[in-house]
Amino acid sequence: SAGFVLYNKDLFFGAAFSHINTPNLSILSTETRLPMKMVFHGGGRITLNGGIRTVAKPSYLTPSFIYRVQGLISQFDVGLNYHVDPVSLGVWYRGKPWETTITNSVQQDALVFTMGLYLKNLTIGYSYDFSLSGLSTATGGAHEVSLVYEFSAKPLHRGVKKRNRLIPCPSFNSRDGFWN
Repeated sequence: SAGFVLYNKDLFFGAAFSHINTPNLSILSTETRLPMKMVFHGGGRITLNGGIRTVAKPSYLTPSFIYRVQGLISQFDVGLNYHVDPVSLGVWYRGKPWETTITNSVQQDALVFTMGLYLKNLTIGYSYDFSLSGLSTATGGAHEVSLVYEFSAKPLHRGVKKRNRLIPCPSFNSRDGFWN
């Protein structure tokens, strides 16, 4: 696997590649290769001056996308998150409206509603996937809860031992969003 992320104050873009060597999955004499998986993601930050309405804290929007492809299967997500410290709210669409199914209906999978609470070293997240496909009556959607704890690390500079250095990495767990 390999990947990268490029980001600056306003934009980010990244890609990840898994199963690059397309391994053989077969345990018999026939060859069955696992196709390489590619994921592309990107987005940006739109700062809202002075927040919204009476909110004094700075706030911002982050429109983003994720595109995944492996073999003949692909998935596209596009969404928008609203951040005002310490809360994040978002809505995402998962589907490929430019493609149709065998029954000539639009390829759409789900609407995803997200919220997060950012504390000092802890992030608490919740999301709900509301199915737009035929599975909606069978599944009732999906709930997900996440807890992320960030261990402290020392900044990257010459006086710190190599094993204790912190490599800069984008994060949504700060006032500066993923540009900290």
